[in-house]
Amino acid sequence: MRAFRITAFLAAAVCLCGAVSCSGSKLSSSGGDTAETTAPAAIEAPTGFATLDDVIAYVQKAESSDEPFSFGKIGEKVTPAEGSDEADLGEYYLSPDGVKLYFDPEKFPAELVLTLEEYFKAYANADYESYTRCLYPSYIEEMNKFLKNTPEFGYDLKTSFSKQCFNLQSAKKGGFAVTRIRLEYSDRDPKAFFDYPSNSFGKDYYAEVSSEVDKFYDGDFFVIVVGEDGTETKLVSEYEIVFAEKDGRYYTFG
Repeated sequence: MRAFRITAFLAAAVCLCGAVSCSGSKLSSSGGDTAETTAPAAIEAPTGFATLDDVIAYVQKAESSDEPFSFGKIGEKVTPAEGSDEADLGEYYLSPDGVKLYFDPEKFPAELVLTLEEYFKAYANADYESYTRCLYPSYIEEMNKFLKNTPEFGYDLKTSFSKQCFNLQSAKKGGFAVTRIRLEYSDRDPKAFFDYPSNSFGKDYYAEVSSEVDKFYDGDFFVIVVGEDGTETKLVSEYEIVFAEKDGRYYTFG
């Protein structure tokens, strides 16, 4: 088995698309979608939904939630053995659920990265409740209004989320589970990230949010998942994401 190289993180298999845009600005993409290794046995991919209608029917039963997550502690930093399959990926921390997290704790709080993990697990499991717990509350409200009132769409955030879940599942040819997440720090001004929602919502959404939150974090994320065949593949690579910190919680937008 050939090594799972760092370049596996640098090629996108699929854009994490919503109804109208990606979950952030895509910076680059190249290559295929196989990461050339087998996922840890402890992480098994869920069975996928047969059709988009099945996903929508499942998600429509769920409700939004603003309950905070109760996170366990991440493990100590792990340095892969030199020459091992994972050596080129660098050091990581193991989440309480067994996901390998690659990040700099001096740049991102552990709770923020664990929120990002929950965000992608929500897509893997079509878990709308967990998804909304990751989103800034006013974003949910504003995006629901925008989607419903725009003739091009005419549906709600639940349907948009369902479409994203099914698109990701289809790209992986079945159910998948998150195995690795990398979050890299960026010193970009997050204001530009809010151009699309501001235009969609008809107001300066960045100004509104920035007046309410304590801090923004800007970064680029990379996600590796395991499919039903047990092989790890790239799901999303090198997209911008912004988190807002407010009262000790971390929220994203998209």
